[in-house]
Amino acid sequence: LSTGTSSVLKMLFICVIKIWVFVAFKEHMQVFLKNQLKPFNIGVPYLSVMDDEVTDLRGRTTLWFCLRYLDLNGEPKEIFISLQELENTEATIIKEGILLALGNLEVQCQHVKWLSFDGASNMSGKQNGTQSQMIKYHTIDTVYVHCRSHLLQLVCVYAAHK
Repeated sequence: LSTGTSSVLKMLFICVIKIWVFVAFKEHMQVFLKNQLKPFNIGVPYLSVMDDEVTDLRGRTTLWFCLRYLDLNGEPKEIFISLQELENTEATIIKEGILLALGNLEVQCQHVKWLSFDGASNMSGKQNGTQSQMIKYHTIDTVYVHCRSHLLQLVCVYAAHK
């Protein structure tokens, strides 16, 4: 084989290994997260969903998803659940991403009591935002809370401009 062909085969082999490791890691993480949430399924009644979306330098939109709850000892727990690539940042698409993540963990919407997002209208909008759609159609007695980290960042930006 020529050196060019050899290096292409080597790169192809490395890509196949990386994909295999990623798939194995993803499957392992789903099992791990379901086991982490087993205490939730046997007595922890409520949880908070925290989400944010970001568009990376390549233009891909990604939704990150975390759950926060009190364990059976009353200790706060926060679990990073997933990153999902989204078609766009419309509230309906984000809502479907949240429902998919909850479904993958076999967590029912009735257990979601708090939603925490940033202040962008697609997330926090009272008419058509993600929080509005979640509360109207899936989590009727849920409260929306503006993400405290995003509020702190807004204060810091304001203070820096003064």
